[in-house]
Parts: sequence; structure tokens; C-alpha cells
Amino acid sequence: MFNINIPRELMPKNIKNPAVFIAEKHLVFPNYGIDTGDLVIIDMDADFVNGEVSVFKNSRLPIYRISDKKIMGYSVHLGKVAMLIKYYGSSPING
Repeated sequence: MFNINIPRELMPKNIKNPAVFIAEKHLVFPNYGIDTGDLVIIDMDADFVNGEVSVFKNSRLPIYRISDKKIMGYSVHLGKVAMLIKYYGSSPING
């Protein structure tokens, strides 16, 4: 687990409760422009909106999934994707 500090000035103004994930690429990611190692910032207080990219959780692997619609078996909506930080080369996290 990493402690990641992102200045508030760089985040969308409407984000209330940010959380950060390091993406691990799966087949569903290309539609959303997310690659392995990208930082995905979600707003955990944002409600799910069909057609807008969100993070979902279940109790088996893969635990987390990103989708713009509800996924069978992933009943917990963690939050809506608010921002993505993409690294072209080594990130400060994975060297």
C-alpha cells in the first residue's frame, strides 16, 4: 500500500471523497483508455450513473472491476472514476 498525496488543485473540483487505485490491465480497459500502472482516482461519494465509468467490488478474483454499467457478481459500487494519471515509462510507484 502506498500513501499517495495529490494536490487538491490538480483534482476535479467536485470530487468529495477521493481514493486511488493502481490499474492492472484487463480486457475491458482499452475501451476506457486505462493501462497497467495508471493511477485511477475515484470519488467514493459519487453515485453510480449508467454509462459513466465506475469501480465495482466483489468477494472473489478479480476483486475490483471498472465498467460503465453494472456487472453481475459485483454488487458493491466503490465510486465513480474522476481522474486518471497515465505514466509513459516508469512511474514513481513501480520504478
